[in-house]
Amino acid sequence: MREDTEHGNVAFLGVDGGGTHTRGLAVDDSGAVLHACEGGPTNPSSGGAGKALGNLRALLVELREAALAKGCRPVAACVGQAGYDRPEDEAVFRRVVEEALPGIPALLTNDSHIGLVAGAPEGYGVMLVASTGCIAFGLARDGRRARADGFGHLLGDEGSAYAIGLEALRTVCREFDGRGPQTALTGAIYSHLRLGKAPDLIEWTRRTGRAAAPIAALAPVVFAAWKQGDAEAGRIVRGAIERLCDAAAAVRVRLFGDAEGEQTVPCVLGGGMTEDAAFFEALSKRLVERAPDLRPRRSARRPVEGAVDLARREWRRLSSLR
Repeated sequence: MREDTEHGNVAFLGVDGGGTHTRGLAVDDSGAVLHACEGGPTNPSSGGAGKALGNLRALLVELREAALAKGCRPVAACVGQAGYDRPEDEAVFRRVVEEALPGIPALLTNDSHIGLVAGAPEGYGVMLVASTGCIAFGLARDGRRARADGFGHLLGDEGSAYAIGLEALRTVCREFDGRGPQTALTGAIYSHLRLGKAPDLIEWTRRTGRAAAPIAALAPVVFAAWKQGDAEAGRIVRGAIERLCDAAAAVRVRLFGDAEGEQTVPCVLGGGMTEDAAFFEALSKRLVERAPDLRPRRSARRPVEGAVDLARREWRRLSSLR
């Protein structure tokens, strides 16, 4: 998308809502950027519902006001939200969106959907998001959808940054007790959290409110130890990769069948974990080993741009009904 000084008179708003941070984008009808912004986490399961929904409301208001300030009337919005999966989520998020964007049609969907729209111009494929949480989402050529995992950090999110961080903490506790091998993770995590010994982790988890984000933030510490050859870190990373592959493979089979070699399926990798080059390479390699028809790739565009695309499509759909 291009930055410009002359804009059309309508605007489309897009939001990529996550468990760590959230991005917003407003563009005019020509695709020129009117405003881009970032905010805090908007996934209620990551840091508390009140704070998360407040962050979403503030970001939507900022986008709306910025578009209006440049003479463009917002006509549609799309919020791609991590943690948006169940019918009950619709009412919660819909209320916030309607308060922030009164009278503006808004499409609510999962963040993996907007990532796939941004990264797969073919119009079909699998999106694998590996971040604080994780989910695999797919679109078939005929419009059918499927998903796997995304059940939140208590029930699922296997292979996520949270899962990696939690297993690292458990590994440190096992070494402290003598129930597990020595690992470089112990010193690295003590240093990162400024703690002295494993029992201090009990108080640390209490202070964090057992939220997902602080534990997920330990994933880069694990990646660093993995790259330095630590066996336990390697075990944790390999396990996460297998669980992510499980989710992608499940979606692939449900939407594209089990006949390998007869077709190729775009597989867009997104989320903060895939920004690590070594992890991206290892995950891509394992995906192809397990499903040779998958074609892992990075998206050439940001998920928030996929949200804007969906907002534009929603506006056109509604306009055609008038």
